[in-house]
Amino acid sequence: MARINVLIADLQKSCAFFLKSILARDGFGVSISVDRSEAIAKAETGLFDIMICDLDFSSDQSFDLIAEINDLLPGLPVIIATDWELRFPLRGLDVFAIVEKPIRISRLAEVMLRAKRAVTAIEDARCFHRMDVDLPVEVIAGGKRVLCKATNISSGGVQVESVPTDGRIRKMMGLSPAIKANNGYPMRTRIYFERHKPEEFHTRLAYVERFRLSSPEQVGLSFTNMSSEQKKALEGFLIEKSG
Repeated sequence: MARINVLIADLQKSCAFFLKSILARDGFGVSISVDRSEAIAKAETGLFDIMICDLDFSSDQSFDLIAEINDLLPGLPVIIATDWELRFPLRGLDVFAIVEKPIRISRLAEVMLRAKRAVTAIEDARCFHRMDVDLPVEVIAGGKRVLCKATNISSGGVQVESVPTDGRIRKMMGLSPAIKANNGYPMRTRIYFERHKPEEFHTRLAYVERFRLSSPEQVGLSFTNMSSEQKKALEGFLIEKSG
């Protein structure tokens, strides 16, 4: 696992981009969600190692989100950003650390270093093994077959993006419109593992991100209805490559 991926759940839409600018500079991969359902969809892919939640005491959404993440991904470090003094228990939630707002960069760096060490230490015990990859992928959706590449994969999902052609970034050939048109129904994703035969999975759309107009889309797909053989093959690949 080369890079630590961080999911920022900013339900108040207040500090996500500031956090992202700091974390990206420090080498973290960063994704932002501004609502609970999107954050859960991203977390279910298993493609993120740490979560930062901007806690909103005016609503139960933040508390419910953290509880869901605790259940979905036991052991995943959850960091709370808040401008409230937390003088009472957080309803039994499993919270790794608290960063007070206004956020001090030195405090954030100290907490993220501890979280990074924790993730590395417990990697073998995590529910989802994860790693950065560069694998050919075909996504079959909406009557189209699109060639792209996997850049991030776990036993819960895969992130794909467009591939360079003639030194330029090729558009996704309608991938995101095609999978969005599927209305959440499973699609087929064929991954060409190194030295292994291609394996075809049922997947569903988890997220679509584009950071700049000139950059490739990053599309996150969750695995669905995996057979025991597929789970074994995928876990075997992840363990083999991580070793």
